[in-house]
Order: sequence, then structure tokens, then C-alpha cells
Amino acid sequence: MNWKISAYKHALKELPRESCGLLVKYLNKDKYIPCKNLALHNDLQFLLDPFDWAKTEDKYGRIHAVIHSHPIGTEHPSEADVISCKRSNKTWYIIGLKTKRWFKFKPTDKIETLQRDPCLRQ
Repeated sequence: MNWKISAYKHALKELPRESCGLLVKYLNKDKYIPCKNLALHNDLQFLLDPFDWAKTEDKYGRIHAVIHSHPIGTEHPSEADVISCKRSNKTWYIIGLKTKRWFKFKPTDKIETLQRDPCLRQ
């Protein structure tokens, strides 16, 4: 199964929470690894379980990307997404569930961020 399909199915399963996961190489193919979202307000943000990150690295080696969903709003990154991408030094993908679109960005990209109201609940 294509990794984007796996990530999208995981995002739908996690609704109304933001989903999160990691992209790795396995048998020369990209593979999506679903992870737990430990954020307190997990409908508006995500905190990827560090044990999931460590287990994934131990099993598959290098992590190529971080993937998460935006259950409300668009696929465009928030300021927190851009800062976290830079700190992780990984490529990031965001799935906008309302728009059904993807946004890919790297730590070195110059991105205009989307201001997300933390009180916004739809």
C-alpha cells in the first residue's frame, strides 16, 4: 500500500485528533509508521510519542519525514509546525483532511505560516 494512503487512513481513524507518524525506508520503499499523539489538546496539535520515535529508529534506522494531519482547517503549516520542522531537521508532510491535500516542507524552506486560533473548534 502507498505510504500516503496509509497515512491518510490513519488520519481518518484518529479523528477528531491530529494524527502523527513517521516515514522510513523499508525494503527500498517508503513506509508510514503510525505513532501516538500525546498532546493534551490533541485536536489542535500533536506531540509525537518519543518512545514511538525511538522504536522506529531502532527498527528501521533513519527517519526520513514527520507526518501529521490537520483535522480542521487546511494543510498549511502553523508557526509551531515550521519551528518544529526546523528543530527536527526532517522533512514534514501535513495532511489537510478538509481539503484532502498535502503540504510538504523542509527545515530550510521559507514558508508563510497559517495562524491557527488555539480556541478554534469546529
